[in-house]
Amino acid sequence: MPKLRELTPAELDKPFAKYYYRPMTPAPQEIYDFLEKGPIKPEDALPIARRTEILNQGYLAAERGWCVMPDGSAFVAGLTQMPGVTAEMIAWWFAWHGLESLRYMIWDPEDHFAIHVKPEDIEHRLNYNLSLTERNWGTTDIVTEDVGGGSVVLNISFMSPSDFGYDMELFKKEGTLIAVNANISSPEMGGNALNCFSHVARAVPGGLSSAAVSG
Repeated sequence: MPKLRELTPAELDKPFAKYYYRPMTPAPQEIYDFLEKGPIKPEDALPIARRTEILNQGYLAAERGWCVMPDGSAFVAGLTQMPGVTAEMIAWWFAWHGLESLRYMIWDPEDHFAIHVKPEDIEHRLNYNLSLTERNWGTTDIVTEDVGGGSVVLNISFMSPSDFGYDMELFKKEGTLIAVNANISSPEMGGNALNCFSHVARAVPGGLSSAAVSG
């Protein structure tokens, strides 16, 4: 395990600082076993143009895996069963963790280094007249993290499900509880969009089933 950054005295005074040092729970071995088999078939992946299909009842051909699509883009998908978790918890987390770096570091102490909300967006993020879900829409988190090639600064710009292009009638019909969507860009690479992601959760007995796709 990489050596974690030492917290400052001010960070150590935070009531949630203890979680920074708590060991991360390993993913189930079955996930590692699956990924070691290599990429999935591109025809089983969900192209971004067909993103609304993630709202359908049942499971996609590939709920977990990665591949390179015919157009050269990358596709990544993950499925997480979340017993005891509610949609309100996910909405709270995404509205909460971007407000200071320690909160983001707790999520992944090894790879998350810093975060702040884009200054012109902070008023919207703290608008208590909006729901927790709505506070993220149209705002950007500026993060410093390691996504596999070393530390990089990224802009994570959140969108409502409607702005992301979901069929909102289907969204309501299928009972989807929440979808957290964003475009990711890098100011170090000219600010052009690098990829997008969508975390979609629906209720299952005892909690949530969360599907995440990125491309």
